[in-house]
Amino acid sequence: MLDVSHPLKHLLSLIDFRLYLVTDRQQTAGRSLLEVVRAALEGGVQAVQLREKDLEGRALYQLAAQLRELTARYQARLLINDRLDVALAVEADGVHLGQTSVPVAVARQLLGPHKLIGVSTHNSEEIAAAVGADFLVFGPVYATPSKAKYGEPQGIMRLRQAVAQSPSPLLAIG
Repeated sequence: MLDVSHPLKHLLSLIDFRLYLVTDRQQTAGRSLLEVVRAALEGGVQAVQLREKDLEGRALYQLAAQLRELTARYQARLLINDRLDVALAVEADGVHLGQTSVPVAVARQLLGPHKLIGVSTHNSEEIAAAVGADFLVFGPVYATPSKAKYGEPQGIMRLRQAVAQSPSPLLAIG
């Protein structure tokens, strides 16, 4: 049991999700992204990462604002992929950073201590470099079309190694 005065108490209250949806409006089978996210939230998703890399700033902001409203209704977390400005503008719960994003320390300075920072990782070096992240995402664990260009899937054994190495909560993807 974690003592209420323990320094990780705040972090554990932020990572209050086990199911994490990463958006891709090209994979909605003709439905609107909001409709798909709403169905996922109704099905138990507790956190949504808005990851629409092809959208320009204004369009991304508008979509993020709609998702902020929707996720708030379901008391779910909203993280914005790689765009600190949009995350701040819509009062998202945090950001998700990739390997070419701003460093975690810079994101933390801009977001403050109460926002979430997630980082995508694919190997032990990236896990070690993600110091200060609230959680890590590791993968792809299995073969997935959206990640095929990055090489072979990591597999369960590497996932186990990543979990053992990670100083932060780690979520599997793919």
